[in-house]
Amino acid sequence: MSYSKVLKSIIANTNITQEELSNKCKELKAPISRGQINKIVNGKAPAPEEKVSRAIAKVCNVDDRELVIEGYLEKAPREFIDFIKVFQELLLKIFLPSIEPIINEDEMELFKEVFEKETMAKIVLGILEMEKSEYDTNIFNIERNEDEMKATIKKLLYITMEDESMEVKIPKGSKMQIEIKEKYKNGDIVLIKVKENKKPIIRVIFFIGRDICLYPLNNKYNSLYLRNSEYQILGVVSSVEIKI
Repeated sequence: MSYSKVLKSIIANTNITQEELSNKCKELKAPISRGQINKIVNGKAPAPEEKVSRAIAKVCNVDDRELVIEGYLEKAPREFIDFIKVFQELLLKIFLPSIEPIINEDEMELFKEVFEKETMAKIVLGILEMEKSEYDTNIFNIERNEDEMKATIKKLLYITMEDESMEVKIPKGSKMQIEIKEKYKNGDIVLIKVKENKKPIIRVIFFIGRDICLYPLNNKYNSLYLRNSEYQILGVVSSVEIKI
């Protein structure tokens, strides 16, 4: 997917006109005309300078890194693009065995299709996020300064499993301890708020850049693929108390 398609998708999802986008970018001291935006969206002009890409992202309330990286990738040598494609194939081969036990064949094909359509920028972001995927399992937050060190217990909450979507690992009626983390990793079982759903759900999470795939352990329930604007991670399941 090129910069033009990424920008077109962002504008459509934000429900903003090209004229409004142009005016708001000017307010951020990153001028770009409506006509120039139109040319970029239609693939008739190259990506703008980095400052403009960041302004567009800020106006549309999206991660600015995808636009910025996509802009640079338009100018990248063919050898680098080939490397990214090979790395994408390698990630898929590494990633698939970890999710095969919890999804069916149709979902697997859908996952492959979604993964293969990812933007080059999101693949680069995925590589960057791999370095940040681990998190501290200590239950204390440690704050230090020159005079003192302060330890506070991380926020915890308890909820009850209300459906059968995560059976047999988390049966309906189980009591779960939810821990709020700064970072989450592939394979975590998380409490997640999905946009437009009234209640949060419990699912296994896998990241594709800033987007995610959510999987139930019970194959009677559907998997979900969500863009970064469609969800909020509320915490990770740190313990489960099962009724016997």
